[in-house]
Amino acid sequence: PKVAPIRLETTDLTITSPPKVKGQPNPKSNQKQLETAALTTITDPSHVAHGIGMKSDLAMKETELLADVHWITLPSQNANANSNANAKSKN
Repeated sequence: PKVAPIRLETTDLTITSPPKVKGQPNPKSNQKQLETAALTTITDPSHVAHGIGMKSDLAMKETELLADVHWITLPSQNANANSNANAKSKN
């Protein structure tokens, strides 16, 4: 299944990846970890989440907002299309 893109916004971000070892292949990019103590906003097509501090492990595909978290579910585009179609059919 196709995964929807997300947008991550913050003013400060630390990216940690495994060290390169001479004679070994480069670590995969998905082994990186992201971390910040700053306000972070994560947006996808259906949600907006804000929080203070964030940790993310790309290999585990996990992201955690650490404090003062607010989560908003956005109206579905399909629901809006259906309600507009229903309103037109009543006219």
